Amino acid sequence: SAPTLMVPGRVAERHPALVRRLHQLGAELAVHGYEHVDLQAYAPQQAAAQLLRAAAVFRAQGIPVDGFRCPYLGCGDALIEALPPGSFRYSSNVAINWSLRVERRFPNCRGAASAVCKTLGRFYRALPGQEAPSTPRERAGLLEIPASVPDDLQLVDGLGLDTSELAEMWIDILEEVHRRGELFTVLFHAE
Repeated sequence: SAPTLMVPGRVAERHPALVRRLHQLGAELAVHGYEHVDLQAYAPQQAAAQLLRAAAVFRAQGIPVDGFRCPYLGCGDALIEALPPGSFRYSSNVAINWSLRVERRFPNCRGAASAVCKTLGRFYRALPGQEAPSTPRERAGLLEIPASVPDDLQLVDGLGLDTSELAEMWIDILEEVHRRGELFTVLFHAE
């Protein structure tokens, strides 16, 4: 199956040939804000305007967009309620945290106390994987598809894992999620 790539509207505006090519290759493109900013810092109507502006950029290029993920997963219920009905079909802004698996697998890594991990952890506000099911659910009229963390930034920049360790960690999480019959949605930064 093809990946879903979360792309800021400004990037789609500046690089239309690239996003059209990704779409032609079969990737689903979804909104990642217009600017890559924390939308929780904005009033809900302003944050919604960012998402709608980005969607308009894609649609003007003939690229359909059905979903969105806010930068830093900064999406509260007030933002979703501020969106016009039918503007998106799904959201992917709830995070499920699998950090305990990281600590068991790589006990000698730099540790979850790194500044990168702490900062992103505050932004993501993830639900603990041992308590929260990693399953899609309805959220204010949208399908909410949970994202799994730690993400690549936390694992590589924060914990110092190399590429093979990153893959090993994600495979370990995937196996746990699969064992539970749930969904593993990788949170990965393509840049």
